Amino acid sequence: MHRFFLSITLVFSLALSLNTWAQADLIQSLESGSPSESDLIKATHALSTPQARSIIEKAIAKAQPFPRKNLVNLLSHQQLIVRIGSLELLENAAAEDFGFNPWDEPAKNESTQLALQRWKQWADSDSKIESSSVKLSEEQLQNYIQQLLSDDRNRVQRALRMLETNNFHAVAALQSFLIDHPELPEVKQLKLKQAQYELVLIKANRSKAAGLARDLVKGNRDQQLTALSQLKKLGLIAIPIIRDFIGEQDALTRETAMDALLSVGGAQVLSLVVEDLKNEQDVNVLYVVLKNIKEINNPQSIAIATRLLTHEDEDIVVGSIQALTKLIANNSSHSPFSSSNKKNLNSDSPVLPYLHDSRWRVRVAAINHVTKLQLKAAGPNLLKLLKEDDDEFVRSHCIQAAVAIKLTDGLPTLKKLFFTNDELIGALTPAILDLSKSIPADLLAHLKSRDPDTIISALAAFTDDKKPILTVVAGYAQHSDTDISCAALRILANDDDKLKFDFVTNTLTDSLKSGSEAKIQAILTSIDLPRLKITDPRLFLPTHTSRTTSSVLDPLYKAFLMPDGKPLTPALPTVKTDSIGGLSTLLTTLTNLANEPGNNKRTFQISLILTKAGDPRGLKLISENIAEMPVSKRSSLADSLYSPSSAETLPIFDVLLEDPADHIRKEAARNAFTNKKNLKLIKLALGHVAREDTLLKPSEIIQYPFFSALRKSGAASIMQQWASEQFASPTASDKVKILALTIHGKAMRVRDSQEIEQFTKSTNPWVRRAAWYSIASKKSSTTPEQLVSITKDSSPHVRAILAEVSSKERTNWKIYFSDSESTSDNSYSSSRSRRRITQELEDALRVIAETDSSVVNQFEANFSLLTHSRDINLPLFIALLSKTPKETQATRRLSSYVESNFKKMGTGMRPLLAYIDFKRINVRYHKKILEHFKSDSNENEAFHSFKNLAQTTQVSDAPQHIEVEKVEQPIDRNKLVAVFSKKKAASNVPKLSKSSKTSKRISHY
Repeated sequence: MHRFFLSITLVFSLALSLNTWAQADLIQSLESGSPSESDLIKATHALSTPQARSIIEKAIAKAQPFPRKNLVNLLSHQQLIVRIGSLELLENAAAEDFGFNPWDEPAKNESTQLALQRWKQWADSDSKIESSSVKLSEEQLQNYIQQLLSDDRNRVQRALRMLETNNFHAVAALQSFLIDHPELPEVKQLKLKQAQYELVLIKANRSKAAGLARDLVKGNRDQQLTALSQLKKLGLIAIPIIRDFIGEQDALTRETAMDALLSVGGAQVLSLVVEDLKNEQDVNVLYVVLKNIKEINNPQSIAIATRLLTHEDEDIVVGSIQALTKLIANNSSHSPFSSSNKKNLNSDSPVLPYLHDSRWRVRVAAINHVTKLQLKAAGPNLLKLLKEDDDEFVRSHCIQAAVAIKLTDGLPTLKKLFFTNDELIGALTPAILDLSKSIPADLLAHLKSRDPDTIISALAAFTDDKKPILTVVAGYAQHSDTDISCAALRILANDDDKLKFDFVTNTLTDSLKSGSEAKIQAILTSIDLPRLKITDPRLFLPTHTSRTTSSVLDPLYKAFLMPDGKPLTPALPTVKTDSIGGLSTLLTTLTNLANEPGNNKRTFQISLILTKAGDPRGLKLISENIAEMPVSKRSSLADSLYSPSSAETLPIFDVLLEDPADHIRKEAARNAFTNKKNLKLIKLALGHVAREDTLLKPSEIIQYPFFSALRKSGAASIMQQWASEQFASPTASDKVKILALTIHGKAMRVRDSQEIEQFTKSTNPWVRRAAWYSIASKKSSTTPEQLVSITKDSSPHVRAILAEVSSKERTNWKIYFSDSESTSDNSYSSSRSRRRITQELEDALRVIAETDSSVVNQFEANFSLLTHSRDINLPLFIALLSKTPKETQATRRLSSYVESNFKKMGTGMRPLLAYIDFKRINVRYHKKILEHFKSDSNENEAFHSFKNLAQTTQVSDAPQHIEVEKVEQPIDRNKLVAVFSKKKAASNVPKLSKSSKTSKRISHY
């Protein structure tokens, strides 16, 4: 069954991959070993296309027997492209070119005629046919290097194409050639350097490789600097190229190269940087080193920053302190200041002497070092600075440092400053609050006598929601100075936790009634009302789901809900319209204020505030026609409707879901699914998208709340019922059906796939994609025949499904409704990492991985196999990394996978190290990853030179995956002891805990 599957699908997929220039019978002809001359000519023409080239080479390599005589005959063909193509196919098989020059017709050149005779002798022999991946011989390498020196661009391109197949060995050979031939004219050396760079960069970014190589070698200064900067994105393979520019005479070039080197190489290049800095004098180069090493936790980083502390330039000293601060704060296991050496950290930090530096910027940097690292040993130095330093900025930072190290001994000094220096009161207030947990009465009394700006700066520290703090702020809310009272009102209103205190809400109410527009606006622009969490029962729909089985925990639930056998009084809404005082009065006051005539702007402002809190009175305040409102008002209204809980929101949504502005419709559609209990609203939104004359797009419906609603049984039931209705509707558009199919594929409850199988035969590829995705995502219901159908689909977007439904890592899956309308799939599946693949699915993935016409599909299929620890075609996978579009995020995803899974990857995967982005990997894993794949004595040098790069990236027969031993931890089950007291006081809980041995034990959980 597997062989049949692979055979049939392989032929079909190859035919798709060759697009317009080939048919399935051409592939079969090439594989047969007896292709016609016309088929071979077609194949040689196709070799100029990189994607087709790979398919042709694979097909002809399978030929039994290999058509050696047919290809040798084509070496005499009158068309140059046929002679070149034939020669390249023969070279792959013979690992030799016999000196044949395809640019010379054999009949007109004696040496070429002799070479052709040698080829004919080879064709008549039974010599071994080599794999196309075999390394080029030394003679071949030298021959192609000579062709690179040609003035004929076609010859250069052919040489590059042939050298490219030889991985990085050709790159190393070029370097050796340049070293062995210093007598070469500069123009020739530059030609070889350009070719060398291009061969390296092709592996990372094929589309830009030629341009980058040209700019690096032949570009002007600006082009060269731009190209160097772009190398930062290309991974470790760029290190040897960047190193060529570290020694340039131009300081800006060295600076850009050093930035790129550290950005790409991280800890792997620090040993190089240490050597380069011995002779570096340019301040800008040194500064860019400091900027980068502070992100690299490594002893060498700390050593570099410590050495530069003594530099005469102020910027370098400040940069060194900042780098040391971050490096030590990260507490890397590599750092001498790790948690086991905190004693040394407190007393021996190399930065402490700089607290008394004559330069204020250096002192501030040193103080921030103390703050970040909480260096208690710096306490006496800070006190001295607080008392003696005449720079207010320095003393302000000292105050923050005193708080960081809990310098309670400094409280007398801080209090003295509070009385003598108004400019520091803003910084002193939070410091004293933090160190003493309150502001002494004498300081509060002094504060009241200060000017408004000073008081306002102090009030900014009173952010806590504890009653004593709020009491102080509430007092200032009644201040005669409007600016002070407004500042206090904003602090009181900005957190719903503060509004649980009646004195706070009553203070706000008084200010709202004061008639002061400044105070009213201070409250309205800051207030955060507690949200009403009860959904209007009118928004419910009858459901068929309920818990019918009893649980062993039911007695425990009952004990909490019915103490003494009596049910608790149900919790009432916070909003009580018939009560006085507190929050209820505040809400009523807001409503009355909104009803005052003559201020429509304020009315709308309050309506939004109440609506966000779930108070139905908010929407009743809107008197104007919503459709005729300005866009800004409609946008604000849509934004306020998050988690709508009142029935009054339904007619509002009815209008906003058809708003002419896209962003308003999208926000309304998003909020329609934010309250999973509001089933009528969910049904309303789905009804809108199904209307023939609707403005609402299906892509505007599909957002995170939509998927979240599908995980709730009540909402999911409504959505699935709607989807089934669309399947049966003769008027439902393809886009609506795609939305319905999406619901089917994502809903928790699995329905019969026969309901949607009809859509897999749609002429619309986007409908087929949605239908097949819905079926394939339920693997238990996917048959081998269906997998074949997906693999054979004419649309690459449909074939992409297999990788998406199988990969254990998140992909960038999109839901398409048309060529121009799509949206990202924001759903989340916790079971993705536990996915398993059947043999049939693995076979299907291999077909896509090897032969699909889409490089994205090939990459995703290979990546999916990788996530299941299956062997992959590593050279092909590496080649795909540079071909995939930016939105695939191939490098980022591969880097993330290696970070999480390197322990189960074998040394056969070592070449991937050249293509991952170490900046995206947690620094604590860098050394572990390099050690895991290590194959030489000094792994840090693996990417330092072109020779080392070739060795590191060489594809080997070593295992790609290894078994990781699972350490089984014995399960220690403890019985759960639950103690429930019927008494209101909690003072007896410790006593009950001690006597829990005699209490009833609940062991079923």
